[in-house]
Amino acid sequence: MSSGSRAAARRNSLPGETPTVLGEAGIVESAAARSTVMSSSLRILRIVTRLNVGGPTRHIAMLCRGMPASGHVHRLLFGPCDSREGEGILTVPAETDRRFVPDLSRGISPVRDARAYAQLRREIRTFRPDVVHTHQSKAGFLGRAAAFAERVPCVVHTFHGHVLQGYWPLPVNWVLRAIERRSAKKSTWLVVQAEAQAAELARLLGDRVAPKLRLILPALDPGFLTGAAPADRARIRASLGIPGEAPTLVMAARLVPIKRPQKAVRLLAALPGFHLILLGDGPLRSRVLTLAGELGVLERLHIVALQSDPRPYYDAADLAILTSAQEGTPLCFLEARARGLPIAATDVGAVRDVAGPHALLWSSEGRPEDWADALGAAWDRRNARIDPLDLWAHSPERLVGELLELYRSGPSR
Repeated sequence: MSSGSRAAARRNSLPGETPTVLGEAGIVESAAARSTVMSSSLRILRIVTRLNVGGPTRHIAMLCRGMPASGHVHRLLFGPCDSREGEGILTVPAETDRRFVPDLSRGISPVRDARAYAQLRREIRTFRPDVVHTHQSKAGFLGRAAAFAERVPCVVHTFHGHVLQGYWPLPVNWVLRAIERRSAKKSTWLVVQAEAQAAELARLLGDRVAPKLRLILPALDPGFLTGAAPADRARIRASLGIPGEAPTLVMAARLVPIKRPQKAVRLLAALPGFHLILLGDGPLRSRVLTLAGELGVLERLHIVALQSDPRPYYDAADLAILTSAQEGTPLCFLEARARGLPIAATDVGAVRDVAGPHALLWSSEGRPEDWADALGAAWDRRNARIDPLDLWAHSPERLVGELLELYRSGPSR
């Protein structure tokens, strides 16, 4: 895609008002909060499982900047990353009041979970928050349980994705759903980032959860809207060994089973002359490389180490893809759209809501060869598939304002 097309896409992405609406899943989307209307300071304790390279960490970083700037006392609790998740590559602002919880780990461990729960309760007693807001599944389970035990007035959880379907064997899924039903019942609010997410949670957890669901759109770091020089695109492509203007896909994802990176490699094999940038790392890296060698596409596959700033790699590509079996609300697609890229992805989770109305959506059960046929047929029309963003709807200011409005609104009915 030309730099002129990217610039045009960004010029068309003008801020706009988003009205209050009742969504299809029966949840309320809050009105735009253009200024903080809170008259007194809140004490907000935010708990996240880990600060890995991904959308939730970028989301947390924006809140760690925005909440104190709005005059509120804000503290962050977080646990360790798994191996090869890029711990320390993305982080929160240096001035953030934060505490490390070493036993708040992603895996299931009764002993570590009990220790983490005890530390969370101690932190809550010390900090005395008005609001406990949790992010990611383990922090959601343990953090909310600790907040309930300490009688915190407002307990909120954000679903960035969820592990209630597709991640674990069925018996584990049943247990996790039972825990989440109990947690959801006692939570003040449950924040979702897309209508599809709300509908799926209502289906998995029951209609009684619906009144607690509140739609607040994910925000985008304003840095993704800054322009890119054509020389940067050429430099990155040359460094990766991508010749000239060879058509190039980019997939920003951890190399883990739920993301199905091998499907992306098979898609590449069905697209002669294309190149693929895999922007991520994980336990499937060696399998991905082995498969690429077997399919004869190793020279057209470019795995890039985890990056704090993926913008140059979006700019080096022509189209962003995901081949996931399950997704929450992939922030990478907001980032890609901000960089002027069209989208193609499996139609799972809330991809349809985030990717835009003109995205090319594949059946998750389809074959990569069929995806390649659809992509090839649409390739010449890809510039027409760029969906501009409503910049205000995805601004950090709106995110912070709507959350503060939610914290102040009292318990759901």
